[in-house]
Amino acid sequence: DIGDLLGIQGIVSPRLVTGNELTRYVTPDPYLVLWELPNKAALMMQIRLQAESSPLYGKTVREIEWPRGVLLIGIERAQDTIVPSPDDVLQRNDSLILLVLSSARPQVLELFGPSM
Repeated sequence: DIGDLLGIQGIVSPRLVTGNELTRYVTPDPYLVLWELPNKAALMMQIRLQAESSPLYGKTVREIEWPRGVLLIGIERAQDTIVPSPDDVLQRNDSLILLVLSSARPQVLELFGPSM
């Protein structure tokens, strides 16, 4: 592969990045796929906790039974990005950034519930 020969680990498409950023602001869905491996084995998702009726609202990261194949890597709260710790409490309008094996995607959506 020419990328390997040149020492290039990845290519970023400005058009794709811009499209993804615009989608974040106009999508009615409470979740967004930020990135997906070309073989679709794993993806990065952003999920907003929109309602206090979410089953995750008010829980600490430690209290949540995360499905196998899911890793919480960030919490966006207001203008801050938080590296999650087990004692962080999830709040309304938090956006969770997750690395997810594609096989675990249905369990992630189920975990967040219909009201996300």
